Amino acid sequence: IHALTCNPEHRQVKEVEKQGVELVKGNFRDFPTISKYLKGIYWMFINTDFFTVGDKGETYSGIQLFELAQYAGVRHFIWSNLDYAS
Repeated sequence: IHALTCNPEHRQVKEVEKQGVELVKGNFRDFPTISKYLKGIYWMFINTDFFTVGDKGETYSGIQLFELAQYAGVRHFIWSNLDYAS
């Protein structure tokens, strides 16, 4: 299992690493890094954030990630994002 994180030194992320998860530094718009880790992946769960990139940036990123996953042969793709909520 690989986990993409912008801060691999964060205390909570370190707890995930202790459970055997390989941490990868990056973010959901770091397409070259993500594509390196897709070979042999059966399923992919992503969580995007429109707060940092806006609506169009989030939609573009989700579609780009789906296309990368499809090209790499990922069989199950789950995309979670945060809807406008108050």
